[in-house]
Amino acid sequence: MDWINVIQQDQQENMGLEVLSERFGGQVAFWCPVDIQRTMIDGSLDDIRVYAKRMIETLGAHNGGFISMAYSTPEDVEHVPEKLAAMCEAFRANERYD
Repeated sequence: MDWINVIQQDQQENMGLEVLSERFGGQVAFWCPVDIQRTMIDGSLDDIRVYAKRMIETLGAHNGGFISMAYSTPEDVEHVPEKLAAMCEAFRANERYD
């Protein structure tokens, strides 16, 4: 039987963090940046920090299951350095979850 262990999910807001957590939490790990099309584009620095923490709490709620990442080509999706820094700082500040 084939198994998927990790899913790269760059646009979680298409389904919503809660839906992803409810439907797939505990079955796969999510490897994600903050949503690349919405929060990283339209969100403030505080929005990005709050969303990153929420990702850890929601997707990581099932005894693990969340691996943070930065989008591999941020310039292609117009992510500015200040927003990337806020995302990385928030992931580091909230890196532990239960």
